[in-house]
Amino acid sequence: MSVAERAAIERLVLHVVTAVNSRALYPGNHPRTREAIDAWVADLERVLEARGQTSIALLAVDDDLVVDQKPIAQGGLTVRGFVHALRRLGVEGLTLSRGLTVDEAQRFLEALAERSVAASTLHIQVGQLRVGLDDERGGEGGGAGLAGGVGSDGEGPSEGTGAGRQAQLRSSAASAADAGARLLVAAEQAKSAFVRQREQRGGAAQLERLVWTAMDALAHSAQVMLPMRDLRTHDELTFAHSLNVSLLVLAHGRALGLRGEVLKDAGFAALMHDIGKLMLPIDLLHDPGRLSNEQWALMRQHPELGAAILCEQRDLPSVVVLAAYEHHLRFDGAPSYPVLRSQRRPTLASALTAVADTFDAFCGRDPSPARRDAAFSMLRKRAGTWLDPILVDSFCRLFMPPPVAP
Repeated sequence: MSVAERAAIERLVLHVVTAVNSRALYPGNHPRTREAIDAWVADLERVLEARGQTSIALLAVDDDLVVDQKPIAQGGLTVRGFVHALRRLGVEGLTLSRGLTVDEAQRFLEALAERSVAASTLHIQVGQLRVGLDDERGGEGGGAGLAGGVGSDGEGPSEGTGAGRQAQLRSSAASAADAGARLLVAAEQAKSAFVRQREQRGGAAQLERLVWTAMDALAHSAQVMLPMRDLRTHDELTFAHSLNVSLLVLAHGRALGLRGEVLKDAGFAALMHDIGKLMLPIDLLHDPGRLSNEQWALMRQHPELGAAILCEQRDLPSVVVLAAYEHHLRFDGAPSYPVLRSQRRPTLASALTAVADTFDAFCGRDPSPARRDAAFSMLRKRAGTWLDPILVDSFCRLFMPPPVAP
């Protein structure tokens, strides 16, 4: 498969997953959902016409994307995210056919949103597929796969050797360092805007710009870490944790195919998820011991307090308010807080925030490797109960360090 063909397939994959994720974040009639569906349908027609085909089958074997029985091996975050996204939907294969319309794609997504299970339509076939694989390297094999998706920016693999490759690496490192420095400046400037949220005194636009800056930094390097130290006050501790959670959600969401405004909204929601804690007594958040029943009753109010604060802000994306309200709801629907009138699962942005929030809260500031390992264990323990198990799995795959060779 040529570089151009591979890039076209990855763009199609990105559009599929962006549409799925957009519907998870927004109502079906929302402009961003409609734009995502339009892009998916239009790009499918372009790809099929260019390949001279009437349909295209997307599935996965392990972490390799397989397109019409030809593997795209050594996939990065694009392929892994694609796999994880459709695993979340219980899909073990996806075949898209010429003739798919915007209305049909929207009906597919509406059914998916209502039942959390993907069902086939006339031009969208889902389920388990088995194929014989003719590896482009000459090997053979067989298997069943899952097509899922997320994203890439549509760029083919880079190539280079020797001095040119070293120069490229030095340039990339300098660019990542510059992006990290801009993030630090933006974070320092945004702290006061974060604190002003409890008084409904504005500052949301500056915080939104901070998320865009974080997205730019992560685009230059997946290793961007929050460079803030020696934070002492109640407000700064809450802000540092919130920004850490936002960075984790941005990186995770990017690996799951979110891009542009949709990714920004998810990161913005994560940044604001704990804003209600600014309304709680300082000593409550700094108490190192186990909370009393009275203290715990106060702590459990912060999701509702945060949502109330954010509802007073004009022009905030709805997912920002939802994440503040929902990030402590359980994936399995068991009683949690806030107490709901009827059982429901949190939205995707809230579920992403819950995973990152659990991880960062358990790690604490400047976590040791042992503490990080324990945090990953905690995520695994809560998968399927408090947390979405598919999101926990993809988070751990993305952020856990590789095992040390013996």
